[in-house]
Parts: sequence; C-alpha cells; structure tokens
Amino acid sequence: MQPLLNEGTLPVEAQPFTLVDDYTTFSVEYTFKGLDVHFHFFLTPELEGKKPTEKNWYWNESFPTALDKIARSFFGFEYPRIQASLIQGVLRSDDAVHPQDSWWMIVQQLEADAFPIGDTLDDKIGRFLEQLDQALESSSSK
Repeated sequence: MQPLLNEGTLPVEAQPFTLVDDYTTFSVEYTFKGLDVHFHFFLTPELEGKKPTEKNWYWNESFPTALDKIARSFFGFEYPRIQASLIQGVLRSDDAVHPQDSWWMIVQQLEADAFPIGDTLDDKIGRFLEQLDQALESSSSK
C-alpha cells in the first residue's frame, strides 16, 4: 500500500484564489477550475467578534439559508450542480496560521456563453456575491 502523501506534495495543481473582503456579511475567496467555481466563505472579523449565540445562529442558520436561496436563483442550478458544506478549520489563502470554519461551495459547469456579451466569469461572480451580501444585510436588519 502506498502512503497517501509521500513527497510532501499533492498530485493536483494548486489553483490561485481571488480574495474578496468587500462585504460586511462575509469574506470569500474563489477560484475557477475548468468550468467549475469553488468558493470558501468566511466570517468577517466583525462577525467573529459577536456573542457566540449570535455568531452561531448567523453562520449555521442565516448564512446557509441565504446562500442556498441566492445560489439557486442566481445560477439557475440545483443539486448536484451546486453543492455546499460547512468545513471546519480551513486556512484562507492569505493566512497560513489561523484556521477558520468555512462554507465551501462549488458551482459546476458554468458556461461562459450563458452570460451577457462582454461579461467575464469574474463579473458574474461579483454580481452573485453582491446579491448574497444584500440578502444577508436585509435579513439581519429585520
């Protein structure tokens, strides 16, 4: 039996992540691999500082509810083309020291020709993130 990791490297190419810290309701990093988009959503430092009960409700109830609703609506896909999971102890691509819980999401087989002419994949992702942020802001103000 071969060990899972025998030379300190993985047999896959590392993908560069784009970090977005523009929102108050989450920070996110995402990358493209072929036609798939991979996201890691993190709590912002402001949200990390909330009382544990508030933070847990937000991260385990409010955030995944909004993520599910907005992702399905925005991309027009259902499971299995969109999948999400809460992952414990993820390192942000810009921080090799402080693991955090992260919502991981994959949107599979995005097709560039489904976007308006002139749009890039980054434009599309930016609009999705903006809608998610607005939904979370709206739900937290109720």
